[in-house]
Amino acid sequence: MQQLQPTGLVLFVGLLATFTGQSSGQPALGEIYRLNGLQSDLQMDTFRHVGKLMNDQYRRLDRRLKAIGSRIRRAERDLGVDSPPDEPLGGPAFPNIPDEGPNNIGNRPGNIPDKPVPSPPPVGQIARTCDEIYRMGYRNDNEYVIDPDGQGLRTVPEFNVRCELSRGEGVTIVGHNYETEPVFVSGYEQPGSFQLQIRYTNADFEQLEALTQASASCEQYIKIVCMGAVLFRAQLRRGHRDYGWWIARDGTRMMSWGGVPSSPDSGQCACDLDGSCVNSHFKCNCDSNNKFWSEDSGFLTDKRYLPVRMVYLGDTGGTKEKSWLTLGELRCKGFSGE
Repeated sequence: MQQLQPTGLVLFVGLLATFTGQSSGQPALGEIYRLNGLQSDLQMDTFRHVGKLMNDQYRRLDRRLKAIGSRIRRAERDLGVDSPPDEPLGGPAFPNIPDEGPNNIGNRPGNIPDKPVPSPPPVGQIARTCDEIYRMGYRNDNEYVIDPDGQGLRTVPEFNVRCELSRGEGVTIVGHNYETEPVFVSGYEQPGSFQLQIRYTNADFEQLEALTQASASCEQYIKIVCMGAVLFRAQLRRGHRDYGWWIARDGTRMMSWGGVPSSPDSGQCACDLDGSCVNSHFKCNCDSNNKFWSEDSGFLTDKRYLPVRMVYLGDTGGTKEKSWLTLGELRCKGFSGE
């Protein structure tokens, strides 16, 4: 049987593997999509090429078998021997070509007609949340356009969000200007003298309000790591002094942290719920004003107040008083039906 010869396609696959294996650094998201799409195309072409070669080999083998069968029948006729009727030779088993459905990277159209890619919304219609995009059949984590208050109402304009669709549900994600790394706070002694103003990506607070109303639930992670700096309240000889707070989407001044019910005056952190605060006389670890590193963290989950507009802190004027503040992205799930 004729041996298969190396082809330009196979060599190109090898070059691509070498290129992708030797590349250094983190490629841009668009480059990842392009390379994955190219890899998928090459895989499909390889399967088709192998299938064509197998089909050619099958045809040659079939012709040879038919010629041999004809010679056998002539010999049997000469000898007066009856032969059973010919049975059709089964076709070759070709490798299964991977499906290209809506979960392929980049959402490129599939090449298999019986596995169609889900259609986008009808012309003029935009999904309200990433949950709705997920229910349409899309499974690619990517940037999409949504219109949370409903297409055609035009109360607020549509805007771009990140959709997480590959983990069994659709999650709408909105980032901001401080989401990538903690913010160091030092040199701000007076209450609220440190001010962190949050600007959300591609959306104003009116659009974000529409998103939280359209979603079944929303959350935002918040954390502070402190040394010698209180978060909310410092105990004085007479009463206390409020050093920190955050401003909700609707402008409400809030004095509760992640992991507890949102409140404008509770001064509570998650450690107070399970009695794990380093000092039982305080509701937050940082409010103990310890000379060692402490942490208060958790998720804000009351969507009526999300996302966070601003964070105010103080009590970091001393040389050994400092804090690190982390505020995560806004993440919304489900559909409220509003």
